[in-house]
Amino acid sequence: MSDVHAVQDLAAVIHLLGNPGRLRLLTALLEGGEMCESGLAAVTGQGESGCGGPAPAARTRW
Repeated sequence: MSDVHAVQDLAAVIHLLGNPGRLRLLTALLEGGEMCESGLAAVTGQGESGCGGPAPAARTRW
């Protein structure tokens, strides 16, 4: 992997972790495993609309 790709990947991770809502979702999934939208909403305290659909960060190339 070139340095350019490594920097781009790191920037994508920092972007993901820089959003508190996405960080709560990621933490919940890492701790609890696969969950449905209503389960994520209950665990994170977010509305289901904030938990559903493809997250932009999930569409990265890795």
